[in-house]
Amino acid sequence: MKIHKEGYKIIFIAFVFLILINIGLYLLVFHTFYTCIFIIVISSFLFFSIINFFKNPNRIFIGNTENIVVSPADGKIIAIDEIFESQYF
Repeated sequence: MKIHKEGYKIIFIAFVFLILINIGLYLLVFHTFYTCIFIIVISSFLFFSIINFFKNPNRIFIGNTENIVVSPADGKIIAIDEIFESQYF
């Protein structure tokens, strides 16, 4: 599994933030073993969800790969239309 290059900074910041939150909660609020484990499980779930958001899986195309359009997400392209845009951003 590859991680998109734009995600490395956000993943690092999230990791440091979650570590600081876990240490702060342990030192200030929770001193029991089970509550600490519960907080670590929730933090791990959040961290792996962030990693999952930035994953960049390899796509395998079957058949003719010439002149194909690839969807940026796991889905289907349902329409390709020409439009006129009167305002440009």
